[in-house]
Amino acid sequence: MIPFIPNIPHFGRPSVAAPKSTPHPPHHGRPSVAAPKSLPHFGRPSVAAPKSPLHIPNFGRPSVATHAFIPHFGRPSVAAPALIWMVCWFWGIFFGMLLLKPTAAWAHMTSLPGEMRVKIDTKTGDLRVAISVSSRDLGNYLKLGGNENKKIPFPVLDAGRKSIEDYMASRLLISNNGKLCHAFEQKMRWGQGGRRALLFQKRRCGKPIGELVIENKILLEDEGSHRHHVRIEVDGKPSRRTIISQFFPSYTLTFKSPTTRATKSTSQPVSRPILPQGRALIVAFLWEGIWHIWTGFDHVLFLVVLLFTIVSLRQLLWIVTAFTLGHTVTLMLSVLDIVTLPPRPVEVAIALSIAIVASENIWKEKPLMGYRAGLAGFFGLVHGFGFSYLLRDKVTPQTSGLLPALFSFNVGVELGQLAIVLVAYPLLQILLQSQDGKRWQRFLNAVVLALALYWAVVRTLGIDT
Repeated sequence: MIPFIPNIPHFGRPSVAAPKSTPHPPHHGRPSVAAPKSLPHFGRPSVAAPKSPLHIPNFGRPSVATHAFIPHFGRPSVAAPALIWMVCWFWGIFFGMLLLKPTAAWAHMTSLPGEMRVKIDTKTGDLRVAISVSSRDLGNYLKLGGNENKKIPFPVLDAGRKSIEDYMASRLLISNNGKLCHAFEQKMRWGQGGRRALLFQKRRCGKPIGELVIENKILLEDEGSHRHHVRIEVDGKPSRRTIISQFFPSYTLTFKSPTTRATKSTSQPVSRPILPQGRALIVAFLWEGIWHIWTGFDHVLFLVVLLFTIVSLRQLLWIVTAFTLGHTVTLMLSVLDIVTLPPRPVEVAIALSIAIVASENIWKEKPLMGYRAGLAGFFGLVHGFGFSYLLRDKVTPQTSGLLPALFSFNVGVELGQLAIVLVAYPLLQILLQSQDGKRWQRFLNAVVLALALYWAVVRTLGIDT
């Protein structure tokens, strides 16, 4: 039997399991965990101590053991519950809106928009048309690969080339002053390794060019999920950009004072709106607003670079609200024809706004939030003019249903903007609070700065990209 030794040195907190007044029981085998000689104690609580500080909940500074298992990116954000609520709120509204939009076609489309370019020569009355559409979408719609929605092998697509060409040509109609512009030359070829079907036409409309109607219904019959981005040139100069969709399958240009000569007035056509009615009008412009900001990469980039220096929900609300108020004011003024600006200087100013904010993110550690909110509001005024051009192509102050269209479009822009913020802000916070957060901030903003300056140059020079 090992006698009790009362004066063994102890370098930490006395073990709860070894009281002084209790002698040790007989020890015939493995040494007791509580025995000081068998387990030296240098400060760290004994494993056998049930009331050790290791088991006490830690509400203060994280312990070393906590860091080993739980990533710690700094002080927890107070805004986290609010952000979670905002995310749930937004996606609830988003999926609710999907119930208003026909969605059967979404199972058949790749979501790759079509591209259409129209070049108008007012001297000869001839047009050149080029259309690019996803070959997979065409093949699935025409059921070249059977009834299944899948990637169709290129040999199957190439075998159905004639069907694809005939279908695309039959869904494209262009008229001048009510008379059909006949195609006198047409050819089709594959682009991007067979991923795109390219159709080229030359059409004769005759002189004078007066009211020109461009109708493109390629893939729009399939519940309208497809869209075509359209660029129009008049006498070699960029004139209009618009989007053709199920709700807006045609686009009309009315040339002022039709003449056989190319004059300043014939180079500046005005559009005639063709609007849906009732609920369809509200849904149409709501989705136009959402897709407009989602496909406007310059607007998206500006919104993202604004988020780099935001560290709290309060700052986020200030910045986003300032930008929203700014672009809402000029959007309404422009659509109502109260204040209008030509597109080119506005597009250049939008690119420069991105460059200015990105450069501040690189060289300024923490810009004052009041100053940054003011900057967001000021540049929001510029972006509002950019938002307005698509809407001005479809409505005028005399259009019936103007106010519902304007309201729905603006709400769509805000919902699209909210979606961008709810995705980008949490990701940026995780990235910027990491060990190399500052380096990531400088690198990403340098890339955005270079891209913005490139846009500013090409837009100033009038180069169509």
